[in-house]
Amino acid sequence: MPHSSYIFHACGGKLSEVSVEKVLLPPDRETSPQAIQHVKAPDSTVYANLAKA
Repeated sequence: MPHSSYIFHACGGKLSEVSVEKVLLPPDRETSPQAIQHVKAPDSTVYANLAKA
């Protein structure tokens, strides 16, 4: 995972940097790092979790 405090966001032909807080997800032998679940909370916070295989 890059050590920057932003991600790239593309929309409508425009690419921009969006400030984020990145955290490393803990390892889980029963999941696939290729399958990630995202949930957006009412306050626009986005949570990510490794999905079960």
